[in-house]
Amino acid sequence: ARAAMALPPGTIDYFCVGPVFSTQTKPDYTPVGLELVRQVAALQPSLPWFCIGGITRANAAEVVAAGARALVVVSDVLTATDPAEAVREIRAASP
Repeated sequence: ARAAMALPPGTIDYFCVGPVFSTQTKPDYTPVGLELVRQVAALQPSLPWFCIGGITRANAAEVVAAGARALVVVSDVLTATDPAEAVREIRAASP
């Protein structure tokens, strides 16, 4: 986050923090955990930022409570019996 905020304005549009939790889509990446989410939130970045990686309906509220501004959820929605309901549940936990 600090590196992203130090770039000249207009260099990047947003950044992501993750994978927050382990995820099958990025098995070679070590999860960064909720503590990094808290640290980024404390910096109050001016750029839009998203949390990604292993986020599900079951843990979305936890990520938001850690300070996430926005969530990227892929597998939990794509594998849900009712993807629209899954999105509604995640949005209910989101800022």
